[in-house]
Amino acid sequence: MTIATHLPPGERDYQENGVKRKCKVLVKFLSGPLKKKVMNELDYRSGEAKSIVRKLYAVVNNLALELEKETRAVKKMKVKDENLGKAFSKKGTLKVNSKKPVITVGITSGTKGSAAVPAKVPEQRKFSRPPHPKKCFHCEGEHEFINCPTATEADKAAIREKRRAEFKARQQKKRG
Repeated sequence: MTIATHLPPGERDYQENGVKRKCKVLVKFLSGPLKKKVMNELDYRSGEAKSIVRKLYAVVNNLALELEKETRAVKKMKVKDENLGKAFSKKGTLKVNSKKPVITVGITSGTKGSAAVPAKVPEQRKFSRPPHPKKCFHCEGEHEFINCPTATEADKAAIREKRRAEFKARQQKKRG
């Protein structure tokens, strides 16, 4: 037999009411939005948690986590809205006049991620290079050496070897 069955009827009610009072006091001292959510949960869904402290704790804990997630989401949305408002620079427009041709090169960044994450748009970098000379080394015509009609295959091979040797000499100078 348990102690509760040996107690007089008035004391048994006092113990049950004592737990209910503790639960009421705990709910009463919760913060504003959390208090409203917990009271709503107790009234409409988890009525048994009014008299059991462990169940009340579980309800409060779950609702507190949900409320925290909601506030984080709202803060993120506010930050995104603020960033969208600052699309234009306060310094004004920047004009660059360049006579050199600009070549755009795409650079992809290797990122780890799940399939649910959309792929990022590659960043664009601009490099300015001098235009490629379209002058033939053999006859100095207005075409590239590879397409030269007067050069024979032997001439092309000899000039390629000469160019390779010059390139290797430049590489050795850089290293040494």
